[in-house]
Amino acid sequence: MTLQITDAEGNKTKCMDLNNESIDIIVKYLKSLKEAKKVADLTEYQKGITILENEHSRFEVDFQTKSLDCYDLDDKYNDTKGFNRTSRSIKKAWAELVANWNDEMRMYAGCQILSQNGIRMHTYCGMD
Repeated sequence: MTLQITDAEGNKTKCMDLNNESIDIIVKYLKSLKEAKKVADLTEYQKGITILENEHSRFEVDFQTKSLDCYDLDDKYNDTKGFNRTSRSIKKAWAELVANWNDEMRMYAGCQILSQNGIRMHTYCGMD
């Protein structure tokens, strides 16, 4: 397998042949960058509202007011939403949610992660 590395402008900078060992090293490096970005994102957004969103759910946290809201983007008919009832360990719980976040995370799975980390969430039907 041949790897082409390009810069931000799309200019080819290097080509090399890859074996399975070098592919594993690159994958581990990219995963570590992804984890580092999650941590950087968390500390960068300590001020104001921070948002995690995928096609299934959306979570918003405001560390200043200690409010956390969630939205089920799949359930258009009931407009399912939620908010936190406790806020004591909100930073720890949010960090855990960020660490476990993926493109398939549903609202109730996110609420379960928050609950396991000390944040009680109340969910309700927004159409009522």
